[in-house]
Amino acid sequence: MTLWEGAALAEVLGLIEQLPESGGMRCFTPRFGIRLHDASVARAEVYFCFHCHWAVMVDLLNPGRREVWETFDPDSDPARELLHRFRSRVAGTTVDSGG
Repeated sequence: MTLWEGAALAEVLGLIEQLPESGGMRCFTPRFGIRLHDASVARAEVYFCFHCHWAVMVDLLNPGRREVWETFDPDSDPARELLHRFRSRVAGTTVDSGG
């Protein structure tokens, strides 16, 4: 998990919103995820597997609710940028949005 706030969070959510669909595979070994929360409560988590093309959202406020699974194209420009941002955070570097 990584933490983004403010403009960086808005950019990441914009990238996620732009992810095109793809055919899913089977592995689902997510290496990256985000937790969506307000000031005091974690609301949801989204995990991404760039190998099998699946993302899953878990609603933390309604544990009985089913997970939401969506495919995405990991070779799309938004997915590549999202992966770059995840890897940069893991490496401890900051990504300049640059527009």
